[in-house]
Amino acid sequence: MAKIARPRWAYALGLAAGTLACGPNLGSGAGDGGDGWEATTGDPVDATSGPGRDDAEVSGAPDDDPPPVAEPCAPVGVVAEAALRFRTVADIQEGIIDTTCAPFSHVCHADAEYPDLDSAQSLHALVGAPCWHDDGDTFDGCELPGDLVAFGAGGNEDWQTELSWAERDGDDLVLTLRDAPPAAMADASVPETLGLTRIELDGSSRYLGAFVTAVTYEAGDPQVRIPGVLVGDADEVLFAQLRGGDPNRNGTFGGDHEPYAMVWPGMPERSYLLARVAGRFAGVLPMPVANAPLRDDELAALSCWIEGLRFEDPASAAAPIDYCDCRYGQ
Repeated sequence: MAKIARPRWAYALGLAAGTLACGPNLGSGAGDGGDGWEATTGDPVDATSGPGRDDAEVSGAPDDDPPPVAEPCAPVGVVAEAALRFRTVADIQEGIIDTTCAPFSHVCHADAEYPDLDSAQSLHALVGAPCWHDDGDTFDGCELPGDLVAFGAGGNEDWQTELSWAERDGDDLVLTLRDAPPAAMADASVPETLGLTRIELDGSSRYLGAFVTAVTYEAGDPQVRIPGVLVGDADEVLFAQLRGGDPNRNGTFGGDHEPYAMVWPGMPERSYLLARVAGRFAGVLPMPVANAPLRDDELAALSCWIEGLRFEDPASAAAPIDYCDCRYGQ
């Protein structure tokens, strides 16, 4: 099953200054002796004498070449237009997202849609986050691996499969499994036990609990049932935690394939947010739902920001957007 790396970043919203250059910003030397003056006294620095300095070393050619100076880059087309309008993610929030949120309520998806984009903090929180949600309308690429279902003593002892989805049928709790149990219950009059384990995003596992002597099923039927008369408080708590691998019930288990994240650092093509605003999903309304779609330069700015993000560098979320190496439109 494919896994999504999900680091928990804490993003600073302060913005760093910088220039549009294909390389690191180079200091002027002021204050560090770079201009030939001692920063603490203002006195000239004698470069031909001093403790430990060899006259031959001073008079000879330098051992090392000077560091290369970063050459300014020249973005073209819509990337150049984006570079003029949107220098940082704060500009994206103010110039794109905030303007599409007004004047209609709920257009920012704070409570009527997903994802939540009603503030800069909300946008930062999407970086590295899964795009799965549990309303039954999840895009296949956002689906996570379903909980692992393991049968206890009985007709299918130690047999296990993945949970597809869970639902209520009156007072009963019904679990639909990815694979049907191969054998019948050992005794149809004696409910059996079902244990559930969560497969975490980093590949680790966590035991959730079990429906103890409460489960009934038939061989070849993927649905198992906890009759309402057997449902206790602990069963209700466990049921509320369950995660299916096919919540939209279309037969595709997205966790088996290359996953999407809400915003995948460095990979715009696997970022659900960008795909939604660009209208790339058939049958899914593009964002924003009630206002005009984003312009090409606005899509370019969002794509270039995502491409410049790094999992290992949380500060990259607030740094100036790197338009020099942006692949948008290529």
